[in-house]
Amino acid sequence: MRQAKKHIHNAQLYTLYNIGVDATVTGCGSLQKKIEKKLRKYLVVPNIFVLSLSLSLSLSLVEQA
Repeated sequence: MRQAKKHIHNAQLYTLYNIGVDATVTGCGSLQKKIEKKLRKYLVVPNIFVLSLSLSLSLSLVEQA
């Protein structure tokens, strides 16, 4: 049942509706995984940056008070 829902969901995701044309995109799963890996590289923020940002924000809040 769960796998059937997954297949139905994938079929809905990969079907494009554009001006009355039905087109099924195959092989998007592997392409999507590659895109997700690339996005993960850009979403990683170094801990040093987060630390310096939090310190600068806390110092600005102390100066305002």
